[in-house]
Amino acid sequence: KRKITTTKTTDIKQEVSVIKAGEQFSINASTGVLQQGSKNINVRINAPVIIQEAVKDEHHVETNTIRKKRGGVTGFVSSCFGGNSKKEIYHNSSSLISKGSENNGDSFIANALNRFKAIGSRFGSLKTEISAGSEISIQVSNNAYQSQTQSKSSGLVWNKVKSRFETHLTNSNPVFENLTHLHAPNVILEKVRGSANSFRNLRSNTPITIKEVSD
Repeated sequence: KRKITTTKTTDIKQEVSVIKAGEQFSINASTGVLQQGSKNINVRINAPVIIQEAVKDEHHVETNTIRKKRGGVTGFVSSCFGGNSKKEIYHNSSSLISKGSENNGDSFIANALNRFKAIGSRFGSLKTEISAGSEISIQVSNNAYQSQTQSKSSGLVWNKVKSRFETHLTNSNPVFENLTHLHAPNVILEKVRGSANSFRNLRSNTPITIKEVSD
């Protein structure tokens, strides 16, 4: 019996911008600001529309295993019912892991004339103030996993093939590590269905509409 396994792993990490200031760094835009997984430290943003999107790191694994077995009988019986056999198993999997923007430092201030939207963001500043003229929307991020396995078995006069495919989608709540103050006529917050209440640090001047998202 002989077994040979080869494995190939590939990781793709998204490079994100880091905006850092000792006291405070101001971003002013006349149209809008789009941040993709950015790391903000002591940042103030002023714009009509402010959007924080999540980026996705990737992890890929490919494995190929070959097992060979030499039979112990010979002749016609070996040809039909035994003899040498070979089994090959190919497996590949891919994971997409969301990485939202991080807002840290002494303060994070966002003033949106119209709309503020964040996907999977982390609010860790000691002071966080988010204002919008019409709506604040803070959403969950999603992670994806899929895998495929195929096995091929063969002898002298027989072949067998099996395949299996799996896919999973999970969601992650936004994180509010410290007090986060929201000011807007409409405040919408997504949370993973069945998750513990992790929004005790939220403060809003209007009722918060909570939308539950299922995995």
